[in-house]
Formats: sequence, structure tokens, C-alpha cells
Amino acid sequence: MQAPSPDTIDRIAAETADDLRRLCGVWSARGAAALDQAVLDDAELSFAVLDARGNADVVKLVALRRARGAVLLTFAQTTTGVRHVLVHGLGEFHGVVLVADPSLQTVALGAGTPAWSPRQTPAEMLAEHLAPHVDAGVTPSLALPADALALPADFAPDAGEASSFAPALLAALDAAAAAIGGRMSFSDALRAIALRRSDCGPPERDPDLAGIYAVDVQRDDLDRSFAFKRSENADWTWEQELASYEAFARKHGEEHCHSLLARLRGDAFAKIEYR
Repeated sequence: MQAPSPDTIDRIAAETADDLRRLCGVWSARGAAALDQAVLDDAELSFAVLDARGNADVVKLVALRRARGAVLLTFAQTTTGVRHVLVHGLGEFHGVVLVADPSLQTVALGAGTPAWSPRQTPAEMLAEHLAPHVDAGVTPSLALPADALALPADFAPDAGEASSFAPALLAALDAAAAAIGGRMSFSDALRAIALRRSDCGPPERDPDLAGIYAVDVQRDDLDRSFAFKRSENADWTWEQELASYEAFARKHGEEHCHSLLARLRGDAFAKIEYR
């Protein structure tokens, strides 16, 4: 994959800073629900509320990412009222971490471990371009505050890749929402979720991910099912077979899509219910 150009990185840095200022302003002036709505109203952003059950001091986190997957923005609020704004670089920009208060008056910015090459990595360049926009210096690495846990503690991302699950998780939730909203067939949505099952963070034995997988694997038998039905009814068409599977996928997969969204995406900063 070709690295982003300096102009592209500069644009992403400016957009990220603009998003932070705008959304922090909404959060500060009108609260978490307004922040949630501001994201919903912005076609350039998508969101998920991540369940942080493993950390008793953290309420749900609203995590945002640019549609192009450049950065993950997280707005975290602890049960004691402390707020943090976090930025994680994704993909080419892995290693960029920004921690700030909602006013963006106190900002710490890290660029990850410097590459062995004398050339700057895209992550280092993004941090360098972002620094002037948020009036911060750049350090090689940056540790997150303990009370700003950006991931559910029972998630298990790859070692050293604190936000590696995020794009896959958000894509899975997007697919579930698209199916329920009629923007995507259930057969396609369940396949999209099943393909991300091992990469989006929750364990594969998660009841909803496992349930979706169990429905999706039936799709692999469509040829056999079609042949059987055709042997019973010569007029049975492939279009009818696909429609039959779509009805099956909706009947058995819709409840899991609703459950995923209810558990991992919901009202902004809703307090965790422990079981």
C-alpha cells in the first residue's frame, strides 16, 4: 500500500483537529447526548458506544472514527465525572496517540516508537502535522491515563495494538445497523459480520457473534439446497433460493443484530449494568 502523501497527511491532521474542537464544544456546552447526535448527523463520522464492563470506574465510551479510517476518536467519561478525549491512529497512522481534556487546553501527543529508517513514518508525520493545530509537542510514546481506558477490559486485541479491533468492530456494527435499517440484505450483513468475527474484539464465543456465524454458515450449502429443491420442483429458481435464504437469515439473525447494537452501541455514556 502506498503511503499517504504529505498533503494528504496535512489535510487529515487539520480535519482531525477541527473535529476535536467542534465535538468537544458540543460535549462541553450541551452534554453527551448532544455529542452523540452531532456524530449521527455527520456523514463523515460513524460511532459506537463500547461496553467497558471490565473497568468499574468507566461508563460507556463514545468512539468515533473518520469514514476513511484515519483515526479513532474516543470521548471517555468516568463514573466520577472525569472526562478524557483520546485519538488513536489507525492503519498507516498506528502509533499516534493524543490525550486531552475536553477543553483541549492540556494536550499530550505521541507519535509511537520511531522507525529504524531515517525517513519519517506516516504516523510520525501525522503527529508532526497535528501538533501545531492543538498547540502540543510530540513525544516518542504516550501512555493512556488509567481512568481513560478506551477498550473494554475483557477484549483481547493483538499485543501492542491497542486499537486494532476498532475498524472491524465498527464495521460489524455498521453491517448490523444497515440490515435492520433496510440498507443491506441480512444475508450480506451476516456474512460481513461473520468474516470479522475473529478480528473485532469480543471473543468468538460471544453469543451474538456465534449465533450470527451459525446462521451464516448455512449460506455455504445454498448450492446443495437449490439442487434438492430443484429436484422436487423443476420450476424452483435460483432467485427463489436466494430469497428463501434471505428470509431464513432475517428470521434467525435479526435478534442477534439487535442485541449487538443494544450491547455495543447505544445511548451516549449510558451507565454500565453489571451482571
